[in-house]
Amino acid sequence: MAALENTRVVGMKSKIRNIFVKDREFTWSITEIDWDKVLLKIWISGHKRNPWITINRDFHNPWYLIGQVKEENIDNLKLNPITPKNVASIIELALVEFGEPKEGFKQMHVAFNDLGKLVKC
Repeated sequence: MAALENTRVVGMKSKIRNIFVKDREFTWSITEIDWDKVLLKIWISGHKRNPWITINRDFHNPWYLIGQVKEENIDNLKLNPITPKNVASIIELALVEFGEPKEGFKQMHVAFNDLGKLVKC
């Protein structure tokens, strides 16, 4: 652990991205919560003040724990980024589970249950 004491952890940079799902534009970003968790925010374009959906996701950054990747620790390297395809899937599931957001919608914090369905938290 002594080697970690002098290590400076730099947080991830949050980018704002746009995506079209079912002919509707959404905006999304990812913010680091902790070294192994991120927060995905999804807005309906034009409603930047009020996210439509937020969801916490696991993010396994192997460099926090294993350091330099070598042959003996390659099995610990599990990259699981959140891709635009993942975001589109979450939006599609939310539209199926909760319907189209109405004017004056409230932000929903959601999670996946054991059956892989989105549920409100």
